[in-house]
Amino acid sequence: TIITKKIKCSLEELYNGKIKKIKISRKVQDNSGIVRTETNILEINIKPGWKSGTKINFKGAGDILNNKPKQDIQFIIEEKPHPVFKRKGDDLRIIINLSLKEALCGTEKEIKTLDGKNLKLAIKNIISPGMIKVYKDEGMPTKYGNRGNLVIKFKILFPTELSDKQKQIIDSCLI
Repeated sequence: TIITKKIKCSLEELYNGKIKKIKISRKVQDNSGIVRTETNILEINIKPGWKSGTKINFKGAGDILNNKPKQDIQFIIEEKPHPVFKRKGDDLRIIINLSLKEALCGTEKEIKTLDGKNLKLAIKNIISPGMIKVYKDEGMPTKYGNRGNLVIKFKILFPTELSDKQKQIIDSCLI
């Protein structure tokens, strides 16, 4: 029989890899029929790029009871939601808010990546609402040693009101 347990991992852990130590308790029965509980620590070596649903098996790590087969324990990776990035396959997605001025006149933004790097974005062209920009090889690691992409979607924050003077200035310079 198999005992299934979920193991929650942050996106950073799935990006960089990590060794997680899990404490488990199991029942062990000796030849005289006495059952005792023992605790073990299992090490799970999370590989960079693993996805939700990845299964890790430990043969015979569960209960050992007379006249029953040894139990196996299976851990299933479950990705915790991330406050900034969303994962889609091997790609990472992010929404960046721009003011209307930044969208029209350009700006620089900085994104802190999951490996701690600061990725500088120089926005020089006009950005339309919903526009997408793709940065190759800045996404999740793959088992083949490549990386997915970083997909940036821009959200333009329009002002809620303009003064008469601001309207005149905009009107005079836009076609």
